[in-house]
Amino acid sequence: MANIMRKTGIDIIGDTPWGTHLSQFYQTREDLIDILVPYFKAGLKNNEFCMWITSEPLTVEEAKSAMKKILPDFEHYIIKNQIEIIPYTEWYLKDGIFNLQEVLNGWVDKLNRAMTKGYDGMRITGNTAWLEKKDWKSFADYEEAIDNVLSYYPMMAICSYSLDKCRAYEIIDVVRNHQLALIKREGKLELIQNIEKKRVREVLQKSEEKYRILYETIKDGIVATDMDGHILECNEAYAGMLGYSKEEIKKLTYQQLTPEKWHQMEAEKVKELIVERNYTDEYEKEYIRKDGTVFPISIRVWVIRDENGKPKGTWGIVRDITESRRAEEEIKNTAKFPSENPYPVLRIAQDGTILYANSSGKFFLHEWNCEVGQCIPDFLYQFITHAFHTKAIKKGIEMNHGDRIFSFTIVPVKDTSYVNLYGVDVTERKQMEDGLRKLSNAVEQNPCSIVITNTRGKIEYVNSKFVQLTGYTFDEVVGKNPRILKSGKTPIEVYEQLWVVIASGNVWHGEFVNKKKNGELYWESASISPIKKADGTIAHFVAIKEDITEQKRVENELRKQRDQLEYLTTQLTAANKELEAFCYSVSHDLRAPLRGIDGFSKALMEDYADTLDEQGKNYLHRIRAASQRMGQLINDLLNLSRITRSEMRRKEVDLSAMVKTLALELREKQPERRVEFIVADELIANGDPQLLRIAMENLLNNAWKFTKTCMHAKIEFGFTRCNGNLVYFVRDNGAGFDMAYIDKLFAAFQRLHSSSEFEGTGIGLATVQRIIHRHGGQIWAEGEVNKGATFYFTLP
Repeated sequence: MANIMRKTGIDIIGDTPWGTHLSQFYQTREDLIDILVPYFKAGLKNNEFCMWITSEPLTVEEAKSAMKKILPDFEHYIIKNQIEIIPYTEWYLKDGIFNLQEVLNGWVDKLNRAMTKGYDGMRITGNTAWLEKKDWKSFADYEEAIDNVLSYYPMMAICSYSLDKCRAYEIIDVVRNHQLALIKREGKLELIQNIEKKRVREVLQKSEEKYRILYETIKDGIVATDMDGHILECNEAYAGMLGYSKEEIKKLTYQQLTPEKWHQMEAEKVKELIVERNYTDEYEKEYIRKDGTVFPISIRVWVIRDENGKPKGTWGIVRDITESRRAEEEIKNTAKFPSENPYPVLRIAQDGTILYANSSGKFFLHEWNCEVGQCIPDFLYQFITHAFHTKAIKKGIEMNHGDRIFSFTIVPVKDTSYVNLYGVDVTERKQMEDGLRKLSNAVEQNPCSIVITNTRGKIEYVNSKFVQLTGYTFDEVVGKNPRILKSGKTPIEVYEQLWVVIASGNVWHGEFVNKKKNGELYWESASISPIKKADGTIAHFVAIKEDITEQKRVENELRKQRDQLEYLTTQLTAANKELEAFCYSVSHDLRAPLRGIDGFSKALMEDYADTLDEQGKNYLHRIRAASQRMGQLINDLLNLSRITRSEMRRKEVDLSAMVKTLALELREKQPERRVEFIVADELIANGDPQLLRIAMENLLNNAWKFTKTCMHAKIEFGFTRCNGNLVYFVRDNGAGFDMAYIDKLFAAFQRLHSSSEFEGTGIGLATVQRIIHRHGGQIWAEGEVNKGATFYFTLP
């Protein structure tokens, strides 16, 4: 099922298999339409049942209208009930409550009904704009659950999330629970892949495919034994050549299958295999079939070692050579007429002279750069000499001819002074052996644990990675059930579902919490699939598992951080509410007395000026000035609070045009001042226009204020580059400041100049800093007393 590709209708993705789980981050209604309309068009055209669960900012009627624009016959699909478009209140929040299990069961029920109507599968989408923060965790659990459900059914899904409503840790949750994430930023559609899921899936699929090839394509027999000769595993070809079923043959040893006359020779081969080379050359012996008949075989054996290098078993490739023996007899017969032999036949004298070569043999003479009557090459002469001395047949001398491989047999001819060479083309067999060796190494050296069981769940093979990971030896687990790894932490429902899936001939993907031999718990991501015989019945199960303990640890750490963020967010929300209450108090409870003080002071000045002396008038002037400064300070504090709490609305902002407008306003307020403004053109930033205007207004007011004593005042707005990043600046040639006090510059109520020199409340630069930080930028300054100041800031 996973290999059946379906058209998504989304160009950046193309075709994907059933089980694909996508997420989409959107900002506008158009973002939703651009993705979901072609997505459902492809589903309808490909005989799939479709369900679209809508939420703000897109209504059911708007979704239908969008579909009609791209599908003129859309009403036809509505009438035949191939697509349902319903609001979230009728699916996710029945009775006003989100019920995870009820929603999951609902999807499966919809799919079953669609399949009975003849649809190929189902594609769905749901918008989460309705989701409240209190429901986030349960919905994240739902996403994780549906990700697992999708892998078993002919379904695909897109889950839509508002980018403006998602916090950082929520975005992490979404990406973690989906294979792919679509996001549209600045008009460009981008694709984000869940790397970890992709990597695990690819490793499991590649390993699984290699093992399938190993068992399903080989024609020779493959057999694995322990060091005592007990047969642990074999393929159908091996059991078939002996006339046994696989279950019967696993009760035997290879010694029982071998005539006694070969036991001593084979024992020496095993000794050679273990002590010297880890493998044997190909050799011949005989096997006994179940019916008692004896037949010749050729075999080559390799040793299997555990993680400590100790031999734990052998595996071999076996070929029935009954036919080749018959062919050898035919060759012997045709040796009397070597010109008729399709393979190379040569006759070599004891001194190395070539006495004869048939047509095929002459090809080799040409390659050796010699001809009949001349001497053979040195590499071949040593084999000829050995054959004369031992009077024994020498087999398995391999030679290449072009891209073909030939195996030569040297046969001394009795009572003569020459030998005959008979060659056979073994190219296909050598290629098969090489492929098997590579596949065997791929299984044994695989970074994933590989376990093979019979249909009753008894372990027949584990690779070195399994031994290394679990702490069990090969011998400790063979014949046991994988439940020896069971920790009690994996729900029983997981195992029940596993057996339902694999027993029906399908592949199961999932996760376990298992226990090592030393009691340590670990997480595994597993792919378990059946290995089938030629008739389609299941012969074995193969599990390919990857240790994901570290991944789970990281996920758990992220989950803790998410919970901590939620806690801090709750605390911050409470603090903001307290701040709002305080601001309300400041606004209403403090302003009223200040207005009274200022108003009555003014009334005294106006109505009783004649009865007050100069000192009294001075006192009243000072009272009014102090109350007005206090009022301004309250206004600045309230503005600073609003800046911190106000909602951000980002868009492109022309800072150059904004600065020019603010400069004009400053000149209009004080037309008598002569100040030179230098403003760089076309400096565009992305941010909240209102907040950026407040920031630029404070910076320019600062520069205007601190250049009032300059004869030739100059204020500049421009940009520079720092580590490749764009940096804006506002520079003046005014009073400047002492860099020793730079730490106080952006703190509220901190002033580096007296109020008698320069007016102000000490809030302006603190306001600017908060605005820049809210945009994700940085701000810093450089200055020198009486030589001006430069304020730098970034806006990512």
